[in-house]
Amino acid sequence: MTTVTITDHPHTPFPDERPVPSQIQIPVHRRHARLIAKILTEAGGQAVRIAAIEEDHHKLLARGRRWSTENMQLSPERHAQPHRGSAEHYRQQPHQLQLITGYGLLAQADGLLVWAQHAWLWDTKGAELIETTTPRAAYWGFALSHLEAQNFCWENQ
Repeated sequence: MTTVTITDHPHTPFPDERPVPSQIQIPVHRRHARLIAKILTEAGGQAVRIAAIEEDHHKLLARGRRWSTENMQLSPERHAQPHRGSAEHYRQQPHQLQLITGYGLLAQADGLLVWAQHAWLWDTKGAELIETTTPRAAYWGFALSHLEAQNFCWENQ
């Protein structure tokens, strides 16, 4: 069984990870989280850490897709925080880069493959994914419009 952790804050520890029964009644925003978790687990991995209250759930469902890691570039300036690192890079080259937000699949120390919130960049000229932290095994998310990217950068200074 896949473990799905739905948390009210995406950056908190997950001490109560446990399978979420499929028959439970959850509010609308949690139903979106469950749909996203289903999409992610069908793409791989054994667990999903997903925020229950997140303004981008509907955008992820409408515009989300898998992003190729075939031409991945690691940023020479590595960051501990993917959202802040991606925002910093985007601010430097907004006409060449697209900001992507969504989920990345990362192996934990115990070998468990877990989807968790992540942000990265797409180089539109080089057609390559740019990772500003640790490379993920898979990426699923949506490209932000220029206006959305500006808001994202402001929120992740």
